[in-house]
Amino acid sequence: MRLETALFLAGGLSIGNIAFAQCSGLLSSTAISTSVSGFTVTATMQNLPAGYSVRWTNGTGSGSYCSNPGSWTYASPGSYNITGAIYSASGCSTSFPTSCSRVATVTVTGVSGYNMQYWDASVANAWGGSDYTWVGDFNGDGYQDIASASGGNVYMKLGQSTHSFRSETWPVSNQWGGPGYTWAGDFNRDGITDIASASGGVIYMKLGTGSGFRSETWSVANSWGGSSFTKVGDFNGDGYKDIASASGGNVYMKLGQAGGFRSETWVVTNQWGGGDYTWAADFNRDGRTDIASASGGTIYVKYGGSGGFTSSAATVANNWGGSAFTWVADFNGDGYTDIASANGDVVYMKFGNSAGFSSSNWTVPNQWPTGYVWVADVNKDGRADIVSGSGSTVTARISDGSRFLVQNYTLNNGWGGSGYTFPMDVGNDKDFDIVSGDGGTLHVKESIN
Repeated sequence: MRLETALFLAGGLSIGNIAFAQCSGLLSSTAISTSVSGFTVTATMQNLPAGYSVRWTNGTGSGSYCSNPGSWTYASPGSYNITGAIYSASGCSTSFPTSCSRVATVTVTGVSGYNMQYWDASVANAWGGSDYTWVGDFNGDGYQDIASASGGNVYMKLGQSTHSFRSETWPVSNQWGGPGYTWAGDFNRDGITDIASASGGVIYMKLGTGSGFRSETWSVANSWGGSSFTKVGDFNGDGYKDIASASGGNVYMKLGQAGGFRSETWVVTNQWGGGDYTWAADFNRDGRTDIASASGGTIYVKYGGSGGFTSSAATVANNWGGSAFTWVADFNGDGYTDIASANGDVVYMKFGNSAGFSSSNWTVPNQWPTGYVWVADVNKDGRADIVSGSGSTVTARISDGSRFLVQNYTLNNGWGGSGYTFPMDVGNDKDFDIVSGDGGTLHVKESIN
């Protein structure tokens, strides 16, 4: 005997045109259990008899999974109603009964074990221009600091173990090149961040000593390309930081060595994109810095080597966001440097590989505040993420290797100017933090892992 009219069970479970007793028995003996890890949910229909299967729908209208247990990943935190429909044959091949189902509500909290907190630190209200302000470990104690130069002084905000900053002023020689030719890095391999500033045939060095700077002048060849085509990295793989400055078919090299730079000219193909779409990174995983320059559907790569560059070109999809929203990092965790370029609700991905690049698109919410966007591995899973700040909200676009998962954090609305806002590691805990200088206050958004 079959029941031909629709019946409704308590809890909103609908049954129609099926054997009531059969479905009722299944529903009385089964139950849904769920587990949540970050954005991923695993659901199991417990006590399901042999010969039956389950089709899960994930509450977003975009996912259906025939397995028990079923597992899927949501794009953002929230509360979702998941449905497990019981089928009368393995593999969900026979529609018995499509409406014989259980419903459960699951709460997705986002990245497991990751959160952010907010605090302020008082510092001396002494700053140079934003183009002469850098982050590094300038005293070699393992904690990241902020250095801001103005004339013969560098105003230091020194990170400490107490999750605070100590203000000092370090005198230096008042000799500087332009901001586009001034860089912070460890140029003499002593583990302390230095400042190098180039002007014509000299580079003015502020070498970190642990308690101040020692000013020196290092001579180089007076050969330079434009500032947007001048990059710092280890291009010959010897462990010293070099400076590479490209102009047409030449890259003028200032190769780091003990006590100074050695000048050379490395010949390359005269194929370049714009300076804002030219980056220095290790794109082929050989331990040497390369230069990649994008123009439309082509990325021109100059691969670093012990004695020169090897020029190559890779074809990619001709879709790009603005240069301020284009970044290089390893977004899918395969060890190769990728390029991500955001435009509205799409991030155009150029994934590095042994043959060049492959193109893909990842969808995200259209939330991009100018000047307050950074790239870092916020949850320490080996994949780069994109983080932005706007008002009281910090938005993390967390890569799972195949897309970005979006999570928002509500914090105090405290920000300095974008030129004085930095991604840095506060407290030497290897976490991604945001520090924003605002006069005599540093507004800190600190990760908790």
